[in-house]
Amino acid sequence: GAVLPPPAGATPAEPERPAPAGTPRIAVSASPIRALAFHPGGASIAVGYKDQRVELLRSDDLRSLVVLRGHRSGVRCVRFAPGGELLASASADEGVRIWRADDGALQREFRLP
Repeated sequence: GAVLPPPAGATPAEPERPAPAGTPRIAVSASPIRALAFHPGGASIAVGYKDQRVELLRSDDLRSLVVLRGHRSGVRCVRFAPGGELLASASADEGVRIWRADDGALQREFRLP
């Protein structure tokens, strides 16, 4: 087929550039990420995985702080409380868990009817 010229005034797309040295990267997980939330204070990131885990990562270098286990199905949602002291996670098994965001201690579990 014919190659069409770009529309008038269009700028060519920039080639993808490699990330600068020292750019943090999340370690490759065998399980897909299904949910992600940023701590209101910016200190950490909560990641929910299809394999039933929730992981808290440091936001500056993405190192793992704690892995939270207990859901019986893939995690579908993670949310920090407005003050950042608690983290809620919900999974496909209709379970909701409330964790302390500083150390990952389970505070409460709910089952949806």
